[in-house]
Amino acid sequence: MKKLLLITVAGLFLCSGVTRGSVPENAPDYREMTRRLKQLVKTHENYATLESIGKTGEGRDIWLVRISDPGTGDPGGKSALLVCSTINADYLVGGTAIIALTERILARAVTDTAIAGMLKKHTLYLLPRLNPDGSDYLINGAVAPYSSNRVPFDDDHDGLVDEDGPEDLDNNGLITVMRVKRWDATHVATSGDKRLLREADTQNGETPVYRLYSEGIDNDGDGTINEDGPGGVCIDRNFPHAYPYYQPGAGPYMTSEPETRAIIDFLSTRKHVAAVLVYAPFDNIIQPPEPERKRQAETPANDIRRFMRARSAPAGLDPADLSVYTKISSLYKDLVYARPPAQAVPEKPAGSLTQWAYYQYGVVSLSSPFWQIPSPAEEDKGPRGKKEKNGGSEETLLRWIESAHITNGFVPWKPYTHPELGEVEIGGFNPLVTWNPPQLPDSLIDKQLGFIVRVTDLFPELVLETFSVTREADRVYRIEAVVKNRGFFPTVLAQGATAGSVTPTRATLTGTDFTLLEGQMHQFLPPLSGSGGAVKAAWLIHAGAGTKMTLTVVSEKAGTIRHPFTLSAQE
Repeated sequence: MKKLLLITVAGLFLCSGVTRGSVPENAPDYREMTRRLKQLVKTHENYATLESIGKTGEGRDIWLVRISDPGTGDPGGKSALLVCSTINADYLVGGTAIIALTERILARAVTDTAIAGMLKKHTLYLLPRLNPDGSDYLINGAVAPYSSNRVPFDDDHDGLVDEDGPEDLDNNGLITVMRVKRWDATHVATSGDKRLLREADTQNGETPVYRLYSEGIDNDGDGTINEDGPGGVCIDRNFPHAYPYYQPGAGPYMTSEPETRAIIDFLSTRKHVAAVLVYAPFDNIIQPPEPERKRQAETPANDIRRFMRARSAPAGLDPADLSVYTKISSLYKDLVYARPPAQAVPEKPAGSLTQWAYYQYGVVSLSSPFWQIPSPAEEDKGPRGKKEKNGGSEETLLRWIESAHITNGFVPWKPYTHPELGEVEIGGFNPLVTWNPPQLPDSLIDKQLGFIVRVTDLFPELVLETFSVTREADRVYRIEAVVKNRGFFPTVLAQGATAGSVTPTRATLTGTDFTLLEGQMHQFLPPLSGSGGAVKAAWLIHAGAGTKMTLTVVSEKAGTIRHPFTLSAQE
């Protein structure tokens, strides 16, 4: 949730959005996006396919593009990366960026050595908009802050649906913020720029001046403004890990939304996906997650509260997986951004796709804004040289808006006589501008593409390090194979093993006519650590010379080895 003005308004969970005039110039609506994706796939049909992984509440297809080199094996058998965005309707930059990445990857699939190599070994799944209903509502003229899908929902639990939404009181085409001087004030103007507000530091004697409200009136007369606007459920709070029960935007129950179920069903049937990359406000790449502290085992007899806490869903990274996230973070800072995004969501989002993909699906799960607000050389400082609490990122945003000449990026405060609150001022940030630049720089698309290539280079990769067939007696052969993981990722993350969500690597011996004397026909191998983890598998069989056999090693995340061989009387 953003730490800018709109999130503190009247205690309401608000998700940002704007009118058509504030939408980035290159953000297509659903119809145009569909046309572009279909044309792309038609032009590059040897490499790309387009499929709908489900329907939204309003009947739109959730489009996904699959890209892989078909000449190097079944795309469904290669380790894969899913890139997904616009889970939040207002985060248009992510979906727009994925369309641009798709175009660039396909245009360079043959001519660019790095991209061609990636597509030979791996499969990419690109999903521009998981929430096309909400994003189209924004693009085609919504004026209210909006991040949800379009399912009508009783946010204030009064038995009515969508009865108290915002109003554009100043008729400027945007829903911004009302600030009013009240006895129950919570905010003050920042010392650096009186246009900006932050929470008052009452612990150090600071007296609050303003209380903030979303622009609108109390339509249903319940004493709260804009607490039950149009739609919906925030899809990125609807996944089944650390689901925020009874919280605004989370929905009536986990996986209640068709969009949530569509992506879970897709991944559950594509077990070769080794990593998920989400372009979203939350960042866990530049600042990798903290390791989970070991929780002491408890029994109900000791203390029921401590027992329940010990059994709660994990919230931190398994320490054994930290090196993977640290490596990815180092790559990202070298290739894309070295500093944390000023506008990133500071809290870990509860019930998000990012959490579910790591904790339940068991793979590397990454999230970060595709684009960052350009940073000045030095941020403004508050009193005594300290950074202004809750103000630094807003000051950075305002300076960028002014330097980029974005005329509707910040609405100057203007007086207004409100029917319930009396004299107020209306103004503040156009919320969509926080995340969505007017245009995406080509250089940034190339940097992000370079990062994707490098991440897939880290995927686990099985190789047959050694293989031997020894004739130990007449018609008796010992077969030994050393399987090695030469990728950086382990074949199974520690969390994937804990969740039991990744099928163990399996080595299978098949042939035309043989009898197994020792060993298992299907041997399940332990997880192989990255950078050279290895294991030996062995069999003793009874078969005649000339018998044709095949050793097959299958790993969900690291690919498949098929090694045919023929028994010889000379071995």
